[in-house]
Amino acid sequence: MLEDIRLLVEDNTDAVPILQIYGHTSPITGLVLSKYSAQVYSSSRDGTVKLWDLLSGSELSAISLTSSINAMAIVSVLTN
Repeated sequence: MLEDIRLLVEDNTDAVPILQIYGHTSPITGLVLSKYSAQVYSSSRDGTVKLWDLLSGSELSAISLTSSINAMAIVSVLTN
């Protein structure tokens, strides 16, 4: 089984990769699309959560934890 450390952004009409994003050093365990849709969060067994710009492939932010991350969910809390 291939355990990937890259994000592939594909063209939605023919599934051809148009961008490969590298930045994790261990397999990616979760992806969450931002409400801004041109950004994605990724988690990895390397203990990091990263925010990526899907247009440029740039890493916008990162959080390092002390242990491996096996899954990820992001919850938005609405207040009045």
